[in-house]
Amino acid sequence: MGKNIGLAVLVLLLVGGVIWQSVYIKGATDKLMDSLLQVRTALKRGDADAALQKADEFGALWEQEKSTYEALFEHKEVDTISAKAQSLSALCTGSTLPQALSLTDEMLFYLDHIYCIDCLSWENIF
Repeated sequence: MGKNIGLAVLVLLLVGGVIWQSVYIKGATDKLMDSLLQVRTALKRGDADAALQKADEFGALWEQEKSTYEALFEHKEVDTISAKAQSLSALCTGSTLPQALSLTDEMLFYLDHIYCIDCLSWENIF
């Protein structure tokens, strides 16, 4: 009887952990993607000052979330986003706005890709 209770508690902890991870990553990914979309909007307007400010805000937000992403996901994607986040602020000047826009789109792709790796879907189950 004690083994069954222990097994049930373990299963409940695992299910709870999976649900927590999914909810947390959804919220964090939404915040990060929203921040990057603000950078992209400023870049499309050609507003280098606003783009730089938003890029710095994204960098700070990424630094807060980075350790959790490293703990939960493959390091290749996380390292790619980290490298690109460091370059983004430097590219938010008048002559390199197109490169910054391209970099922003790449980071949006990687964030979406990381989220899709974690989301509950048939592809991830089977």
